[in-house]
Amino acid sequence: MIWFIRYDPPSHSRYTTHPHAVYELLNSGGHLCVADLDKEDGSFHGHDAEDVHKGFDQKKLAGVAEKQGFINISFSTAYKMEREVNESDETKLFPIFLMVAQKE
Repeated sequence: MIWFIRYDPPSHSRYTTHPHAVYELLNSGGHLCVADLDKEDGSFHGHDAEDVHKGFDQKKLAGVAEKQGFINISFSTAYKMEREVNESDETKLFPIFLMVAQKE
């Protein structure tokens, strides 16, 4: 069975699932896979967007996962998305990371 769970940091009021709940859903030896933006300045969402998700700091996310009991935490760049970042059609590459962690 595959679970897709969206975790938003507490600063966002959308659907929130506490990381401990994610850990409890997995069987021992199960894996959690997370793909999201690397930490960025908000330009991914365009020059006029407000109150947007600005990606995750990989070290902080690994710390949260480790604190919950995950082991074998690894990161890789899964994709680089090119997006327009201003009205001048200027583009920028935004890395999308893949984190894989295992429940003990």
